[in-house]
Amino acid sequence: MLIVSLVVGCQRPLPPLDSEVEVRLGAPELHLFLRASKAIYATGEPLDFTLELVNRSSRPVTLQFRSAQRYDVLIENAQGQEVWRWATGQMFAQVLGQETLSPQGGKLTYHVVASAALPRGAYTVTGVIPAIDAQMSARLELTIE
Repeated sequence: MLIVSLVVGCQRPLPPLDSEVEVRLGAPELHLFLRASKAIYATGEPLDFTLELVNRSSRPVTLQFRSAQRYDVLIENAQGQEVWRWATGQMFAQVLGQETLSPQGGKLTYHVVASAALPRGAYTVTGVIPAIDAQMSARLELTIE
């Protein structure tokens, strides 16, 4: 797992902006990345995330899904309580589906903007790919000031 942190001058380190999780499905390698546009947001500012799944193997990889939902992003406060979830209130067709990632860099990319009015504090953001055969998630930390 690779987590990237930034340091500004001699100030305290900022929370990670990027999280990478490697998932192996037999021989193929999938890499899941969760990125925030920045580590510290102002109170009331929209939170901007990108969830990206990359196939780094030499073969195509097909993922199976139970519904039309392909991803989710959730935010938990410092106490571990879920305070926001992208899929809440969404409607997804209840049909089996699949997504195929091409070999050598094929990707699925999802962009999410959370407009939740969260109070100041530390939060954990989790991006999820709810595939039947390989449920994956990646996390990062951010701060609201």
